[in-house]
This record gives sequence, structure tokens and C-alpha cells, in this order.
Amino acid sequence: MSRKFKHIRAFGCGQLALAYVASGRLQAFLQLDSYIWDQVAGVVILNNAGGITQEFDPDTHELSDWTYQTRNILACSNKLILEAFKSEFLN
Repeated sequence: MSRKFKHIRAFGCGQLALAYVASGRLQAFLQLDSYIWDQVAGVVILNNAGGITQEFDPDTHELSDWTYQTRNILACSNKLILEAFKSEFLN
């Protein structure tokens, strides 16, 4: 995936990255193998800002609804970004 992205940043803090997606500083955020405390506050902020959070399965490349048990998260600032991600990386 990293070859297809224009810029990749590692913040070290999933909640900060989710807040950046909510504010429009980032278009998307993908984090694998994280815990609820790395996600929940940022997910609430992002969802209230109109963003989208999904669970990403790295083995099957499928997306499903985010739950409190989600370990692999994909967050997008809007539906167009999510659809672009799905068409580029999940086919």
C-alpha cells in the first residue's frame, strides 16, 4: 500500500491522527493491531465531524462497521475518500 500513497506519516498516537482526519488535516488513517484506548476518543470526534470509521481486515481486505472490539481501523474524512480507498486497495 505504501507505494500508492503520496505521503505517509507516523504520529505515534492514533487518537491524534483520528483528530487530524476529523479536522481535515489528513484524508485517511489506517492503523493495524491497536487497542480500544488508542481509538475510542478519536472515533467519537471523527464520527461527530462527519467522518467514517471502519474495521479493516488485513487478511481478507474487507471492511466492516467499527465496534469497541476493532483492532485494525480505517478512518476516512468522507465517503469519497473511503470509496477511493476501497477501489484502489481492496479489489
